[in-house]
Amino acid sequence: MVLALTAGTLLLGGCAELQLAEPSLAAAQPSFDAGDVHRSQVAALVAAEAPRLTSEQRAEIVDIFLQVEQQHGLDAFLLAGLVEQESSWNPRAVSPTGALGLMQLFSAAGRETADRLGIPWEGRKSLLDPVTNVRLGTGYLASMDQLFDGLPLALAAYNVGPARVQKLLARGHRPSLAFANQVMGHRDDLRRRYGPEALAIAESDGRYARR
Repeated sequence: MVLALTAGTLLLGGCAELQLAEPSLAAAQPSFDAGDVHRSQVAALVAAEAPRLTSEQRAEIVDIFLQVEQQHGLDAFLLAGLVEQESSWNPRAVSPTGALGLMQLFSAAGRETADRLGIPWEGRKSLLDPVTNVRLGTGYLASMDQLFDGLPLALAAYNVGPARVQKLLARGHRPSLAFANQVMGHRDDLRRRYGPEALAIAESDGRYARR
C-alpha cells in the first residue's frame, strides 16, 4: 500500500522506502547539431532557388558550398548570393561576353581553376555542367580571396579579372565595388529568408521539421 510520495522517495506500507531516480533534464532536451541545422538551411535555399536542377545536383552543390565554407571561410550564403547575382540559378545562362553557367565563368578562368584543382576539363561542357561550374566558380573565388585583401576586392576581381583590379590598385585607384555590394546584398537577403531568423519563424508555425 502506498502511503505517501515525497520528492525522490516513495513511502510504502510498513514504512519501507523506495528511492526514485531523479528524471534527467538533459535527456528531456532534444539535441541538435549546429552543423546539421546549417546544412538544412543551405539545402532549403538551394532547393527553393534552383528548381531547374535535379535533386542530385542540388545535393552536390550544397556539399560544395559547405566544403568551401569550411576550407576557405567563404560563407555558404555568400556563395549562393554570387550564383543569384551571376545567373539567377540558370545553369544554361550565357552572357553577351561569353561567360557560361551558374557562376558565369569564362573558359580561361575555368581551365586554369580546373588544372589547379585537378578537375577534368572539357571546355564548354564543363562550364555548362551545374556541379562542375559551381566547383570551379567557388574555387576561383577562393583564389581571388587569397590574392586580394578583403572580400569586396575578391568579388571585384571575380567580376572583372584580377589583372584589371591589380592594375587599378597599382595606380592608386580603387576598383568599383558595385558588383561586390550586389552580391553581398543577395547574401543578406538569402540569410533573412533561409538563415537562423527564417528558421525560427518557420518552426513557430510548424513549417520546418528537423530530421
